[in-house]
Amino acid sequence: MLQRLQIGFDNIALVYDGRAASSDPEAAEFRRAFIHLKQRAGLYDQESGVSFVGNLIFRSTTFLPANIPVGRYTVLAYLFSGGELIAHAQDKIEVSKTGFEGSMAAFARNQSLLYGIMCAGLAIFIGWAGGVIFRRD
Repeated sequence: MLQRLQIGFDNIALVYDGRAASSDPEAAEFRRAFIHLKQRAGLYDQESGVSFVGNLIFRSTTFLPANIPVGRYTVLAYLFSGGELIAHAQDKIEVSKTGFEGSMAAFARNQSLLYGIMCAGLAIFIGWAGGVIFRRD
């Protein structure tokens, strides 16, 4: 069941370009190396766990990296008991930028010409200021 649902690192069916199946020994080696690199970078964690708040309500905390692409993501939750799948649910979460970063991203998107002019002006000013400050006489 875990392999069919691709739950857990050992059950992810990663296939790289040029390989026909995930059962290929070289694909398995690629999967192990890929997962190892992502774990070292702090992007993959398998130990998040679930705590039940009520009879039907649960909470799980997970890490989202700072460079996650903005957008809508699908979250799948599976409930196992005694090795058997009892229930599953699906929901969507929205990842968006907030604060100064969100404001700047919205400004760059909505006022692209003005944003470009301001960036070019700032680059020219910083280059001029650097030349003045670090001038050798």
